[in-house]
Amino acid sequence: MWFSFEMKLSVGAINSMKPGDVLNNSQALDSKNGKFKLRFFSIPQTDKYYLGIWYAGSPQDKKLWIANPDTPIMNNSGLLTLDSTGTLKTTSGGKTVVNIAPPLLTGSLIVRLQDSGNFVVQDETRNRTLWQRFDHTTRLSFAWHEAWL
Repeated sequence: MWFSFEMKLSVGAINSMKPGDVLNNSQALDSKNGKFKLRFFSIPQTDKYYLGIWYAGSPQDKKLWIANPDTPIMNNSGLLTLDSTGTLKTTSGGKTVVNIAPPLLTGSLIVRLQDSGNFVVQDETRNRTLWQRFDHTTRLSFAWHEAWL
């Protein structure tokens, strides 16, 4: 069965995030070549929002990874942040919804969506990956997915 996802026009696409930066529901994190996008999306006819990665321009909006499949944000107030402790997380109303990556207090941190579709937190100084979504592929919950099939 086919389901579409409601997506809003991206007002401000960005290519990386550093501690203190925020990605809101009108922005997207793009891979360098523009092949992949990470942004908030909602299920039509609901007020539930999720943070996901998909192929840019895909006519079916095929999701590759969802950060919060079991904990939707109940309105469009979701934010993705890399806080001062190096924790990558989604928040809503000032409260943490999901910690995506644990505190990484090492070097100069940067968050990127790579051209491979991998979402990473890196030590920019040492050019070393500290956390990557390829190690957390189960975030696309089968329970969540089956609920919309």
